[in-house]
Amino acid sequence: MRAAVIHIHHLRFAWPRATHDTLAIPELHIAAGESVFLHGPSGCGKSTLLGLLAGVLVPTAGEVKLLGRPWSALPGAARDRLRADHVGYVFQQFNLLPYLSVLDNVTLPCRFSARRAERAGDVTSRAHELLARVGLPDALWPRRADELSVGQQQRAAAARALIGRPELVIADEPTSALDAALRDAFMDLLLGQCRDSGSTLVFVSHDERLAAAFDRRLSLPQLNRALARAA
Repeated sequence: MRAAVIHIHHLRFAWPRATHDTLAIPELHIAAGESVFLHGPSGCGKSTLLGLLAGVLVPTAGEVKLLGRPWSALPGAARDRLRADHVGYVFQQFNLLPYLSVLDNVTLPCRFSARRAERAGDVTSRAHELLARVGLPDALWPRRADELSVGQQQRAAAARALIGRPELVIADEPTSALDAALRDAFMDLLLGQCRDSGSTLVFVSHDERLAAAFDRRLSLPQLNRALARAA
């Protein structure tokens, strides 16, 4: 058995002043190096769950642990450090800093985390390697991030998430703005890089055609007991 990167135990989460839970998940383990495809309709709590996995949100009750450490037991600054050290995130809208160069965006996690910088080795060389692997020509590396196309921004965001070999990579609908060819190339890249780095990947998408490439497929409506209680 591989060690759990993510462990959920009796999780409940409700937004302030909500009349019922958004999420109620009794138990979930996600192992080191595992790739998980998470799906469900809009409004079922996918983004909320990703926020809990990354420690941006903390449970109302129960535990969400990253590498054995419960997020809710840590003060805010400690959660920020744990996230910076161990979590790479590909946002749906990419969230690159528009005024920074592509290269500076990719190396940004290593500025916030000495651990990620150490694991990257020569940070600039590793960023160059990742940018080349995601298919961004070196002529684009010094350009501002907001000068890139949507597809190019997405690839830069993937390189940023992967640098420093974080134990957990979270991807929130990252292919929604891509055509079929770019989507397939991106999926090959993301899965391959996570596999090579030993990173656990939690990938959210409405596109269930992608699920076959993953180790495990999870339906949030089936996991989430809160939906059944609210019905």
